[in-house]
Amino acid sequence: MFFSIMGSQTIMRPNPAMAASVDYRSQFNLYLISAILFGLLVAFIGWVVGELVSAYGHHLEAALDRAVNTSPFLNNVQRAELMTTAVERARGV
Repeated sequence: MFFSIMGSQTIMRPNPAMAASVDYRSQFNLYLISAILFGLLVAFIGWVVGELVSAYGHHLEAALDRAVNTSPFLNNVQRAELMTTAVERARGV
């Protein structure tokens, strides 16, 4: 039912299958609610994917931090240089 309502309203005409039971305004209201809910669903999925990518980036940063901190082949100056981020390097901090 969701996709039939979406399809019928996309070309801006009433759904003939529902014309006998509900009026055009009711169909439009149902379409509007469906479109808003679909938009919220897409936004939520985008937010979840963004959170997962961010978490993975933090995980990689923590792995690098641990590898640099426990490396017996680096001195403290080299460790400090490796652990600064690109933003800190660009600012000159």
